Amino acid sequence: MLAMLVMGNAFAYATVADQEPQKEKKAYHFGKFLDNWYFSAGVGAMTFNGNHGIEGSYGSRIAPTFNFQLGKWVTPVVGVRANFNWMKAKSYTLDPNNGNVDGQKGEGVYKTKFPFMSFMGEVTFDLINLFKGYQPGKVYSLLPYGGVGVVRSAGDPKKNNIGFSFGIDNRFRVSEAWSLNLDLRFNMFHECMDGTAPTGDWDQDFTSGILVGASYYFKKRGFDQCKVSEAEMENVRQQLVAMNAENQNLRNQLDEEKNKPVKVREITKKEVMVSDMGVFFPINKYKLTKKERVNLGFYAEMIKKAPDKKFVITGYCDKQTGSVEYNEKLSQKRAETVYNTLVDEFGVNKDQLIMDHKGGVDYMFYDAANLSRVTIVKMDESYGNQTEEKIVEE
Repeated sequence: MLAMLVMGNAFAYATVADQEPQKEKKAYHFGKFLDNWYFSAGVGAMTFNGNHGIEGSYGSRIAPTFNFQLGKWVTPVVGVRANFNWMKAKSYTLDPNNGNVDGQKGEGVYKTKFPFMSFMGEVTFDLINLFKGYQPGKVYSLLPYGGVGVVRSAGDPKKNNIGFSFGIDNRFRVSEAWSLNLDLRFNMFHECMDGTAPTGDWDQDFTSGILVGASYYFKKRGFDQCKVSEAEMENVRQQLVAMNAENQNLRNQLDEEKNKPVKVREITKKEVMVSDMGVFFPINKYKLTKKERVNLGFYAEMIKKAPDKKFVITGYCDKQTGSVEYNEKLSQKRAETVYNTLVDEFGVNKDQLIMDHKGGVDYMFYDAANLSRVTIVKMDESYGNQTEEKIVEE
């Protein structure tokens, strides 16, 4: 119930945040594999909730517990970790022959006690970073998590089974390297773990409790902001649009000059030239934004005016992010997206288009990795370069 209350407050906070004026969200690099690791340890109290736990009070089943965690933040919002949890579980049984019996509570009811542990792989989420943007210096972090792993009863008989974990980890920043933790933890598993149901269909037992502890964050800590903002990228796009408009204006002026009457016999040579086009993508994406789709539509009309020309579509990624294999596939998908949009949406002749991709590359523009996440369309001057001769007379 406490976990649901905290989650409800978090989503209410997010709703209010959505109603406030939104600032531009900044992009951050994922960092290297060894960045943003941490180690946590905690102690607390948990209860084992089995089939016959109701034979005793809730308080009589509270037992000390401790846990250890090794984790990494993959992005400012998503992290992964391994969690080990141990307790000396207390419960009750109606079976006097249960190997975990540790005394008698009353007629036909027996106390049980046995070592119980879990090893879980978990995914954590930073809700405040999700809704408000990355805040490396914030004091409080709200981290819901979920995971799956193995649970083990080391009593008599010994049991191993699959288990699931859920909870909310509340973290309070003390310094750049340390935080204090308040963990509301819930583990769910098969009923056979306390020795009361060795066979049968799946029926969930669970442990629930609260732990306090501390976390130490190894260097390097935090995420580096990308050097080029979305506003700067938009400025580059607008410059490309302006250059295309200027080229179109020059072509119009050239057409007007050709239509003027001449008093002498002359020969003009006409050659269509189309400038290059850059289509930019957000990090780790290959779908077009609406702005880029509009720019691509203007460019498609210029391609149609040069039916004898071929155009090379080349996809790129920045090699600062992602593996070589991943960047090869992503750059190919970016090139395919531009190709399919030109052909299927804007009606460009597919025989005029050639696809290529280069994978991850160094900085292409302004020493900024963000501007290497691009697909460039360039006219191949080796095709259709024949000039057209035309005799113009008075």
